[in-house]
Amino acid sequence: MEGFSRFILRSLFIVAVPVVLLVGAYVAVDPFKVLRHYDTYYHYQELDPIPNLAMVSVRNYEQQSKIHNYNAFLLGSSIAQCLPADHWISYLPLDAEPYYLNSNQSTLTSIARRMAWLDARGDSIKYALIVVDPAELNDHEPYDPAHIAYPEVSDVSWLKWHFTFIKGFYHRDFIASWLGTKITGQPVNIRTIKNLEPNPHGYDQRTNYMPCTFEEIQATTSGIGHLSWPANNEGVVRPPLLTQRYSSDLDRITDILRRHNTDYRVIIAPNAHHQSFHPVDLQLLRATFGSRLIDTTGPLDSLTHDQSLWYDPYHFRPEIGCMIIDMAYLQ
Repeated sequence: MEGFSRFILRSLFIVAVPVVLLVGAYVAVDPFKVLRHYDTYYHYQELDPIPNLAMVSVRNYEQQSKIHNYNAFLLGSSIAQCLPADHWISYLPLDAEPYYLNSNQSTLTSIARRMAWLDARGDSIKYALIVVDPAELNDHEPYDPAHIAYPEVSDVSWLKWHFTFIKGFYHRDFIASWLGTKITGQPVNIRTIKNLEPNPHGYDQRTNYMPCTFEEIQATTSGIGHLSWPANNEGVVRPPLLTQRYSSDLDRITDILRRHNTDYRVIIAPNAHHQSFHPVDLQLLRATFGSRLIDTTGPLDSLTHDQSLWYDPYHFRPEIGCMIIDMAYLQ
């Protein structure tokens, strides 16, 4: 029996040592900047993974709100980052203090939760520009390092959050790409790993606005100035997910907007794959937001066929972003 106990302890030790070393290495380098708080999460030309946008938006807000009294928010997915900050600010009143509070692949649920988080903090939501896109409406939340929701403003547990990043770090493609990049000092992208590029320039910590520089890098390196994709002129009508899954989130959003007496617009963003809301969902959005809903998909449809105006089928260049903002505030 004593020999068996020694065998178990020895086996546990053999297993525990590499696990401790692997976790220790991850903690030491903190490749995704999730373990510690940083003054800024974007360092120009730093060859590290682009940080999780949901996390940066919240952590940066917590730091910057000690200095700035934010009351104007642009809420949506990474697509919202394609709306140039200076053009949006030009339409805001002088008392507005704007902030981009976004996350990658943001659903209506995550938008509602970020608004509820602001409300619970007692922060003013005097102005808002909300961006929704049928391409971003899914029947599940994403759980990879780039897209997982930040626990502070979601129902994702801290355990799941950290496990996602540890698992992502030791994915064979990522760890090979990351080590190759660190050794050579040049981006080494392996198969699915495409985000070990120089961190973006132009990031404004005060507004949390980051131009679509990562998409610009990908487009530039494509050799034709933009990514290319198969044309889809017929379009895709999404299932009625708003009615089936997100109606309670719409109620939550409108309740917060009403209580804050918010001056707001809701934009339906275009996409070059011509994905559109189900007619039932579109009717629900119109009934909910009325004249404050701006559907840009029809007026901008002709521009979706010019791939030079897009970084990819979902992220558009500033020319389209300025047009969308104009439509939101001039109609």
